[in-house]
Amino acid sequence: MTELTAYERSLVEVVEELRDCPEIEVYEDNIGALEPNLDDARSALAEVENREGITLDPSFQECFFRFEELRSTWGTPDELFAGEFFVENIHKALIDAMPPPLWYDPSPEELRLQSELRAVDMSDTGSGWLTAISIQPGVANCEVWFDFDRRMPGYWKLDIDYAGYLAALRVTKGTSGWQLLFADASLRDDEFDWVVDSLRSMLETFPDLFPKHDYEPLRRRLEERLSRRR
Repeated sequence: MTELTAYERSLVEVVEELRDCPEIEVYEDNIGALEPNLDDARSALAEVENREGITLDPSFQECFFRFEELRSTWGTPDELFAGEFFVENIHKALIDAMPPPLWYDPSPEELRLQSELRAVDMSDTGSGWLTAISIQPGVANCEVWFDFDRRMPGYWKLDIDYAGYLAALRVTKGTSGWQLLFADASLRDDEFDWVVDSLRSMLETFPDLFPKHDYEPLRRRLEERLSRRR
């Protein structure tokens, strides 16, 4: 059996932490097989760059993993909050990939942005959210964009890169709406009430459930976004 890298073990740990937590009910999850043709990060990313005509920042090597997919859908027994994630390795996500479909009639500007996007994390339950990175020739540090609901207009640009996204995913475990902590958004709007409740519940319970992770930076981000005017 091929030995996992330290980074791959850290991602497996996310799935296993949820499985092993009595206060979490895992509805479905999967740690996919390792892609047999991905020998190492450098050669895999070089193939992506050559095939797609793009340049990827060196940080992509640091967070490279070979799993076909990693996913989990979970909730708390009291239905206080829930979460999900469905990530593929970056080689699979970018090679010959198409832009994610939109479920509404987009504007010309939205069409331009959408043509550059490639999905890297998404809802597996039909709730409609999606995270994508933008790929543009000559732009190495790909922007990360979040679509809260693909049935409605509006992507949010996140102030983290791809490596930072995966790092935050390891801490939040995919808690619903966590991406908005990294968006230029006010969470005081009524439409986000349930997101705020979910994030507050996460920040109250996860430090005890998963004490190896630091939740204070996320708590500060939530309070900062709640202080913003609409």
